[in-house]
Amino acid sequence: MVYTSHMNDVKATKFRKHLFEILDLAIHGEQVGISYKGSMVMLSVPPGESKLARAVRRNALIADPESIVSSDAGLMAEFEHGWAESDKTL
Repeated sequence: MVYTSHMNDVKATKFRKHLFEILDLAIHGEQVGISYKGSMVMLSVPPGESKLARAVRRNALIADPESIVSSDAGLMAEFEHGWAESDKTL
């Protein structure tokens, strides 16, 4: 089902049938009107809202990330050797 910008008013039955497609339209900035029992309900994402905007910053690493990468030179050499072998089969 494909909607264009002039087809964003739907009846509740059609909304129920194509729920996720219509929600995707709203998430991507389209305003969607849903008519139900003679009333129009507008569906839109509040300005500035996104999953990333609602993310909570967590300080999960208590060490410098670079120290983790360079902490075991032998292990890194082993990984690189394995990757080089895998690259030969590509």
